[in-house]
This record gives sequence, C-alpha cells and structure tokens, in this order.
Amino acid sequence: MQWSDWDKYLRGEHLGGARRVVTIAEITIEEVHASAGVAEEKPVLWFRESKKGLILSPINRRTLASLFGDDAGACVGKRVTLEAVPSTG
Repeated sequence: MQWSDWDKYLRGEHLGGARRVVTIAEITIEEVHASAGVAEEKPVLWFRESKKGLILSPINRRTLASLFGDDAGACVGKRVTLEAVPSTG
C-alpha cells in the first residue's frame, strides 16, 4: 500500500514515467482546491482503467477539443495516451 493510493486525482508521478493508454469513461465537473481556501469548478476525466480522475488543464482541454471536437461528450469512449510532461514554468 502507498500513500498515493488515497489520492483521488491523477498526478504525473502516478504514471511512473510511463505512458498509459486509457479509455475515457466520463467527464464530470468537480469543485477542486488549487490553493488553500480557493475553490474552483474544473472538468475531470475519469477512465475505465483507473479509479483516479484527471483534472483537466486548459492545455488538456484544447488538446481534447482538437482531437474530438468542441462537444466534450464526444470524447467518452475514446482512447487516449497519458504521459507526464514537465511544466515549463
């Protein structure tokens, strides 16, 4: 058992440096806390192969829109490859 087993959302380190092909099961809008005391609603992708969801960044949303169109529901059932990419900030 690992502490990260209790994380609800995917982080780069959960991928262990590998790429994972997953199937999008659903998209939800969830209240997340990016910083202490600040709540935001963000879209979250959930996958058939994982219990953890992926909070979508603006870049990830644009990538999905370029792949599957502007209708968010169109990506449900599609397979995508997850890969952790270091931020350039």
